[in-house]
Amino acid sequence: MLLFLGEGGERATVRRIEAIATAKSVAPELLADRLRVCFRVPRLAAPGAGSELVAIQAELAAHPPALVVLDPLYLAAAGASGANLYDMGAVLQAIQGVCQAAGCALLVVTHWNKTGDGRGADRISGAGPAAWARVICSVAVHYRGSDPDGASSVVLGVELIGGEIADTRFRIRRRVRANDPADLGTPLSYAVEVLAADDDEDLDPAAAALSKSRQWVLTALRAGGDMQTVKQLGDRLAQAGHPLKPRTIQTALGEPEAAGLAAGSEEGSGRARYWSPAPPADGSGRDQAGDGGGVGTP
Repeated sequence: MLLFLGEGGERATVRRIEAIATAKSVAPELLADRLRVCFRVPRLAAPGAGSELVAIQAELAAHPPALVVLDPLYLAAAGASGANLYDMGAVLQAIQGVCQAAGCALLVVTHWNKTGDGRGADRISGAGPAAWARVICSVAVHYRGSDPDGASSVVLGVELIGGEIADTRFRIRRRVRANDPADLGTPLSYAVEVLAADDDEDLDPAAAALSKSRQWVLTALRAGGDMQTVKQLGDRLAQAGHPLKPRTIQTALGEPEAAGLAAGSEEGSGRARYWSPAPPADGSGRDQAGDGGGVGTP
């Protein structure tokens, strides 16, 4: 694999690669001939870009990879108009041709727009990538926080689409923890868990109208049945990849309660409330269905 990385920095990247290798029981030194990293991206739209492509061709010939990663596109395409399909097509076609001649795949990393409009591939910034790509993989951050042991915990929603593959969605929970948080040079512990995809297609109309965090809480409530505490809901949500704070869950329950989708026990001084799901208005009986997974992709 050949990586062109324009963001993140050498030290942080090497530290993360070592952590991933350790998690996969691979000795980092064995990666030397299989993973080659350049800590800048080729400027494919700049004057003299031809020399950059010649250098890449030489590298691919000397060390044939299965995959070339270009990250990020906005740096590699600096000088081209990101809104011009013809400009971006010329940039992408050039590097694609070099990789194709070498018999390796090309993965281009680009960013979403900042407006929040659209979903998945519809949120890709600029022209070119969505029209050019053979397969589009969109990754959204569903949750970011810290676990009690100090680990950074992130839940990512992944969506793949393409004319030659079935549309696929799943989620990943990634945990990264420094062995000594006070030492920036200490090794990292790295773990990844694949989670089931969120699925909002089976929600009744009243539940589908709720915000995403409210949908997650309602789904956990329906999966667990009657008389659940906020702590029980929190445990179920964390297991499903949507860890929420107790106060957030308590607040979130108010919306489905107001919509007649949930019912809480009577409030009392110092007494915890117990929560139960109400049957959906369409009578589908989904209040007892599901496996506790969260609902909805941003």
